[in-house]
Amino acid sequence: MSNPAAVEADTILGKLRASRPAQGLAGRIRLPGDTALGLRAMAIAALAVGSTDITGLPDGAPVQSMARALRQLGAGVEQLPQATHWRVQGRGIGGLQEPARPLDAGTFPLVAHLLSGVVAGHPLFATLCGGEAPLLPLTEALAAMGARIAGRRGRRPPLAFEGSAELLPFDISLAADPEGALTAALLLAGLCARGDSRLTGAIPAGMDTLLRHFGAVLRQEGRTLVLEGQPELQAAPLHLPADPLAAAAALVAGLLVPGSRIIVEDVAPDSPFLAALRALGAAPEAVAGHVTLEHGPLRGADLAEVHILQLHAEGPLLALAAAFAQGSTRLRGAAGWGESRLEALIRLLNANGAKTLREGNDLILTGDGRPLPGGGHLPTQEEPCIAMSAIVLGLAADTAVTLEDTRPLDTALPGGLQALTAAAGATALVRA
Repeated sequence: MSNPAAVEADTILGKLRASRPAQGLAGRIRLPGDTALGLRAMAIAALAVGSTDITGLPDGAPVQSMARALRQLGAGVEQLPQATHWRVQGRGIGGLQEPARPLDAGTFPLVAHLLSGVVAGHPLFATLCGGEAPLLPLTEALAAMGARIAGRRGRRPPLAFEGSAELLPFDISLAADPEGALTAALLLAGLCARGDSRLTGAIPAGMDTLLRHFGAVLRQEGRTLVLEGQPELQAAPLHLPADPLAAAAALVAGLLVPGSRIIVEDVAPDSPFLAALRALGAAPEAVAGHVTLEHGPLRGADLAEVHILQLHAEGPLLALAAAFAQGSTRLRGAAGWGESRLEALIRLLNANGAKTLREGNDLILTGDGRPLPGGGHLPTQEEPCIAMSAIVLGLAADTAVTLEDTRPLDTALPGGLQALTAAAGATALVRA
């Protein structure tokens, strides 16, 4: 019998064919931890007083980049013998030191955003390189708070920061922040500001809970989150929930593949994705952070924008579930996931027999409750959430779906494909 780990390694080298398993998905599914939440936790822990143990954090390149940068800023960051166990010795708000060398965010925009938010609130000079994505919206906001930032037009790294111990609080409304990076960076800067900062719009799932975990003071005023500046954050141990994209893929596969019954471990208790699945008629049972779910029919629903914008990488998987539902589903504000992401999602669904309609910022999907025909082909270098959606579609559709290249998944979600292979069986996910 094939080794799932070997199957995953094989697929990195060529095409991957996803087809319906003979007996559905079964068993307990243990997924990699939420790297994005873990990176945010590392940054907050560096601003806390004391030593924070973070467990369930995958040992990937983004985490290593963040660890190196925080060490340069004076925080203690140690990877313990169990690879997913990290310890961060914080310096307190205002306690970070000027780095002797440039801070390298690697190729990871989230790391670049988080480091920018941390550095802006300290009286030090730092150069940030890597990260690739332009940081103009963030640097404009940080400059308005009192940080001085110099760099090329468009504010792509490298950037030179002169932070301030006297940051002003912000009052900002964000229409959309698909990955939550801008929001997280602003909240980190807000922790260092004097006074209350106000952020209106969708807050990344788990971010407010994470801040409160370390002792930050927040209150909700309608759609506005108010953050009290310069609290004394305290170290606190943290176990990360499963990566939300990997969890969403497992849950949707369990719903759509006939004969499936699975238990997905360490799903965030406040997961907005679970709430969205319930709106479509699913009945996941959540006990002590583990979710039990089985194959069953779904029905169309009208989902409000405020709920849709709480989803980021998981959004396309919700749309996939809706395409298999009986009736019409309107996902209001789905354009907030990102225009290129939404276009790629629509191409994937249409290529596999789904009925989609774009109306302004909304996505409408109409199904008859039966599996999609499938048979589509996903080209190279689609982003991980589209690739994972294609894999789940192949597991549930009448005809296999082929992916040209799974490397984006391997980088963004180490271990995620292996976990899904173990539940579906090695014959369901094979090299084409």
